[in-house]
Formats: sequence, C-alpha cells, structure tokens
Amino acid sequence: MKTLIRNTLLIAAGLLMVVSATAETTVKVNGQVRFRTELDNRAFDTTYTSKLSTAMRTRVGVSAKVDENATAFIQFQDTRTFGGNDQFDNAQSGTLNDGKNVDIHQAYIKIDRAWFDGLGMKVGRFEFNLGNQRTFGAVCWSNVGRSWEGFQPSYTTDNFAANAFWLKKVEMNNDTYNADFDIFGLNFDFDKVGLELFGVLEKNADTTNHATDISAMDRMNFGLYYQRTYN
Repeated sequence: MKTLIRNTLLIAAGLLMVVSATAETTVKVNGQVRFRTELDNRAFDTTYTSKLSTAMRTRVGVSAKVDENATAFIQFQDTRTFGGNDQFDNAQSGTLNDGKNVDIHQAYIKIDRAWFDGLGMKVGRFEFNLGNQRTFGAVCWSNVGRSWEGFQPSYTTDNFAANAFWLKKVEMNNDTYNADFDIFGLNFDFDKVGLELFGVLEKNADTTNHATDISAMDRMNFGLYYQRTYN
C-alpha cells in the first residue's frame, strides 16, 4: 500500500506540474483554519480537575481537474494544541519547535468517467463516508479527522449509485505471510426513495501465523439506512 500511495503522489504531482501546459485543466486551491476551545470535565471523580485547552486544525488543498474528467487532489493538514509539546515531548510551543504535526490528510486521483458513462473510480488516500456516517465517516469533529488508503470504483445512473471499496487498515509488509488488515465493501444508494444498502467484510490476516489451527479473522456486517419525508 505504501507503493500505491507513493505512486498516487507522483501522478498527482505530475498532473499539477503540467497544468500550465494544458488548456483544459482547472486548478483550485482551498484552505481552512479551525480554532476550538474545549472544557474537559468528563470524569465523575470529584477530585478530577477540569482541563481547558485550545486546538487548531489547518488544512490546505490543491486540486487539478483535467478535461472535466480526471481530478488529482492533495490536502495537507497540521493539527496542534496551543502550548503543546515539541517533538521531544517537552512542554513547549512556538519558536524553534518542530512539532511534526504536518501530514498528508488526502492524496488521491478521481476519474469521473472510465471507459463508459457512469463508471468512475478513486484511488489513493481519501476521506470515506457511508450513509449517515455511523459505520464509516470522516469524523470531522475530531481535530485530526479520519482518512483511508484504498480503492473505490463506482457506478452511477439516474436511479441509483453503486460503490465498491477496498480500504487498507493495517499494512504489515510481512515477507513470510500475509499479515494485513483489509476492509472490503459494497454500497447501493437508491436516492429517489431514500434507501441505502451496504455490506462490509473485515479481514484480519494477522492471526494466521500465531497457530496452525487459527484462521484469519473475518467479520461481516450488513445494514440499511432509510430516510424519507411523508406528507
């Protein structure tokens, strides 16, 4: 999966480098800075001291869309708490401090039309939302947020949308046996009737090397989400 992310970044960077030579390319830059002060008093212990802190999340994204079909998107993120710790876990903030809080939150390539109308795909590192986000969500309230590395093909018509997804939860890079944790799923969205059906398979192969009589852990979940307004 590290190879997948590296190749995605190289392709995305290549698209951004050639935008000036491509008349049909649209480049957009977006950013956000969020400040939030929190009062933490969640403990029932009467001796617990409330904590007051301020967090900041900064995101900067660049997207390049070619021929209204292919989009490369890179989003950098910095998260920190005011007066937090430095890279050596010392209580310090501000000057000469490398907090190592900057990361790539998203970096993906999205194709709206692949081979024929309705078929599209997304590959790389991206936020993934499913239904009302109780199963999969970007957790935007978090100061970091959630994103996944994976692959998401889709098929869309006027009546429904179908999405498949493969998400990499753990990549062990084990040379002797498969020790990865992968998530596979299907989602069908019937927007006109407000119905979504989904199925998820979690496959943790890291258990197979612990004992000869232990197989990989598989867990399946199925569900639906229905929302409609009646007169």
